[in-house]
Amino acid sequence: MGKENGALSGIKVLSFAQLAQGNAGVEYLADLGADVIKIERPGKGAWERSWSGLDTYIKGESVFFLSLNRNQRSMTLNLKEDEGKQIVYRLVARSDVLVENYRPGVMDRLGLGYERLSEINPRLIYASASGYGSDGPYRDKAGQDLLAQSLSGLASVTGKEGDLPTPAGAAIIDIHSGALIAMGILAALFYREKTGKGQKIEVNLLQSAIDLQKEAIVYYLNGGGERSIRRSKSGIGAPFYEAPHGTYATRDGYIAISLTPLKKLGEVLGLNELLEKYDQKDAFSKRDEIKELIQAVIKEKTTDEWLQLLERHDVWCAKVYTYADLVTDPQVQHNHVIKEVKRDDIGNFKVIDFPIRLSESPATIRKPPPKLGEHTEQILRELGYESEIETMKQKGIV
Repeated sequence: MGKENGALSGIKVLSFAQLAQGNAGVEYLADLGADVIKIERPGKGAWERSWSGLDTYIKGESVFFLSLNRNQRSMTLNLKEDEGKQIVYRLVARSDVLVENYRPGVMDRLGLGYERLSEINPRLIYASASGYGSDGPYRDKAGQDLLAQSLSGLASVTGKEGDLPTPAGAAIIDIHSGALIAMGILAALFYREKTGKGQKIEVNLLQSAIDLQKEAIVYYLNGGGERSIRRSKSGIGAPFYEAPHGTYATRDGYIAISLTPLKKLGEVLGLNELLEKYDQKDAFSKRDEIKELIQAVIKEKTTDEWLQLLERHDVWCAKVYTYADLVTDPQVQHNHVIKEVKRDDIGNFKVIDFPIRLSESPATIRKPPPKLGEHTEQILRELGYESEIETMKQKGIV
């Protein structure tokens, strides 16, 4: 485990985050050195403790939870009780940042909205994440990654013509939205250094999904029109790309070939038909037939044979990996992307490291994801409670 000397060392974060969106944002801050207190329900804990993709658990602990909650302390609090709220108020008074991604209005109903808490601590940076925003016609709709991919148009432009709209194979909107949460908080911390003022930050899944498509949507808005959203029959990488951009089946696997001038690719592949029949202006208008022509050649050799040939001629290409390939890749191993963490009750497990290198204040994994309520008493004592702790337990406050 690393030392507590990160860029955000000394910054105190109060987390009411749940699921992937909020927790991804908080974990970035925690990796950078912030002291994060995760507020959870007594007895049950955060929702992500009770669900895990593929039903994957390690000795009863959700792998979903383990993937997004390291470097944090867990405190259980009953927020429906006044005594629980009073503890939150004490925490807010000494916190720099609060992060929440309940549905809009929940924190206000609990007496924990921005207006109330900024009265207690005017320097507080209050980050609120939601599905669609804190107001507007979709305010009360359920927000979730698949729904955001669908409403943003992303699923409609992924896959081949005739396929169902195709969502990405990972919760990319949740994680991007989490990164935007962290970005907003860092900007607000810098602003506070200059002015002494806290502020409220809002991030939502829908806008995060649109942000991921800023190149594609700007094409649509500025002359691309229907061409920007028309998927190819052959599997070109995205509606706005030309041939050969896409994936191809080799004799023993798959390879991706990026944008390459047709003349150059025809010469490298020895594909005379590509040289004689098509000009570069055909790369978009005839992209399906060009891609199919290239595919007929690519299937004749192995992936490694093509990689050696294409890379020798500086054609942008890559093997299409499975996760099994990914975790043994020499560059992934060199970059130390995968780290092993140990928690006493469940042993060792693997996680993905923080994705940014900082030469002077590196992000670190200092502690494993916490057990439910593991740090409740410790935090209460930091707040000045002592004799009251047992009574709070008996009353279900903590």
